[in-house]
Amino acid sequence: MLLIPLLAILVACTGCQERTTGDFFAVDFKPDAPLRYKMISERTVDISLGMEDGDAKKSTQSITERLEMVIAYKPQGKFDPYAANTIQATCESARVTRTSIGGRASPSDAVNSLAGKSYTFEITPTGRIINYDDLDRVLKELGDKAFATTSQRQGSIKNPDMTSDFVAIQWHLWDSVAAIKNPLKGLKIGQTWTAIQSIPFPAPIPPDSPMPAVRKTTYKLDEITVTDQTERIASVSSTYQLDKGPLAHWSTPYTKRFQMKGLFGFLRNYKFLSIEGSGNSKYNINTGHLESDRQEFSLKVDANFLMPLKGTTPTIIVKQTIAVELLD
Repeated sequence: MLLIPLLAILVACTGCQERTTGDFFAVDFKPDAPLRYKMISERTVDISLGMEDGDAKKSTQSITERLEMVIAYKPQGKFDPYAANTIQATCESARVTRTSIGGRASPSDAVNSLAGKSYTFEITPTGRIINYDDLDRVLKELGDKAFATTSQRQGSIKNPDMTSDFVAIQWHLWDSVAAIKNPLKGLKIGQTWTAIQSIPFPAPIPPDSPMPAVRKTTYKLDEITVTDQTERIASVSSTYQLDKGPLAHWSTPYTKRFQMKGLFGFLRNYKFLSIEGSGNSKYNINTGHLESDRQEFSLKVDANFLMPLKGTTPTIIVKQTIAVELLD
């Protein structure tokens, strides 16, 4: 039972501060029982060329992408529930499948190389990451593996990759807890809070690019149910809107300029117009474990061709799903 002892020490430490009036949310790990999560990020990308007086079906190209990972988390050394801890993550498996335009085979995705790798990060008792050094190292390694060829004539050519999906899942995995304002006060049913998060997107992010597309996620504690084992499960809903940031931490995976392989290599000047969707996560208050998270949203984006084509106005519609499930 994590909740009662943690509340006791936190209330004692706050002295004359306001007492906790709601449920306290913390993130817990055990050295002898790693938390294993199945993580999926998948999307359908429809690219409409907007050809005037043309056939709408013929002027729309579609791509599907899916990343599935299993990552296990455990603390390094003894876990202290009242202090920051270093967590080791081991990617047990990672597989990307992609259907490219025209049904052509796609080269192996850089994120596939994450399988078998380990990395660490430091996290607070409420799930906020405070040290990204090793995460940035892994991110740069993935970025380096995304390049197909480098030559004096062509320069650097980058294959499609789902690195931004890995970032969107790992960076924000515990945000439904970590973003709670004034966590010592606890949460009541109906209470809301917000987090600024990156949006996974199939287009490349050059090394001199400003911050990628971001969203403001609004969380709401909808209800708390009690299982047969007397465990209290919080249901937290989420809704999204576009935002300008800034993100708490941002690092580009690519260290050199490049030309993107495929249709995205001919598109520029992305303008994010709207995001619509919602999500729900289940959090076990007693154990301090995120048990599941599912997000579904649609993103509308305008773009320009590298070489402007008369009568064309490219529009991109991304239908995205992110799902996380605790396996143990």
